[in-house]
Amino acid sequence: MPGDRGPVMSLFEPTDDLARASALRHVKALAKELLGADPHDVVVVDELACGQPDCPPIETVILLIRNGYPPRQVKVPKRAVDVTADDIRDAATAAPDGPPR
Repeated sequence: MPGDRGPVMSLFEPTDDLARASALRHVKALAKELLGADPHDVVVVDELACGQPDCPPIETVILLIRNGYPPRQVKVPKRAVDVTADDIRDAATAAPDGPPR
């Protein structure tokens, strides 16, 4: 057909989105346990891109929001699908506010 460009290719395939969502949920569950979050605390996990030359292209950022305390941010320099419990422990210990409370 004239003007038909064929199938449109997506930057992210649906299976990639499902794997990423599953990995983010897994990292969130690990972070809640390892950072000592209680049921009233909020834990947010996401992957962020960095365009600076001195940082990884994608990092997983974990934010712990606890009532009465400043938010705590932990960064793991890899995609969520590659993050392990040891990565979270190491990043939490190296974070400016120290090891998990």
